[in-house]
Amino acid sequence: MTDNFAEKVGQMEGPTRVTMVTNFLAELKKQALFDASSELIDLGCGTGLVGLELAKEVAKVTMIDSSASMIKVVKQKVVESKASQVDVLYGELAQYQGQPVDGIVMLLVAHHIEDTLQLFLQAQACLKKGGVLVIADLVEEDGSFHEGEVMPHNGFNVEAISTLALESGFEQVKAHLYDIRPKGGREYPLFMLVARK
Repeated sequence: MTDNFAEKVGQMEGPTRVTMVTNFLAELKKQALFDASSELIDLGCGTGLVGLELAKEVAKVTMIDSSASMIKVVKQKVVESKASQVDVLYGELAQYQGQPVDGIVMLLVAHHIEDTLQLFLQAQACLKKGGVLVIADLVEEDGSFHEGEVMPHNGFNVEAISTLALESGFEQVKAHLYDIRPKGGREYPLFMLVARK
């Protein structure tokens, strides 16, 4: 598996990223989706900024990433923080073999995944009945966010991705704008989609 993120590991914990993670976690808390008994998957966990914070609040977090470089950093952090309630998996969501979970969270990950419908179907297979998939990502933009780097999606049309979630079988889908990501002198809105199985 090619590690497209090997060169980006060092950029994953800069101040802008940390602020974005903080805002995401604050919004997640406001939504009151999880409690101390919840078991979650942090998909596309990167260097673990989201998952390790969530692990302080819930029963278990499985952190999954397809970048070997990111996983190496996460494993080191798990050891250092003695986070016994955290599992780390190198690979894709389809490779998750554990028990169904209460939630799957994704921060700026979905636009890297080519087949959004397949993502929704795989998420449902990993969720308990009543569990939620939380996607926080860019609102559709002109491609400038990644500065010419070709992505499967330049963000998403919020209405279209919400409709796709419903069509894939999720029973309840809500989406709203919750943050702004400044980059290169521009501001990019971020949305949060919560799809309940």
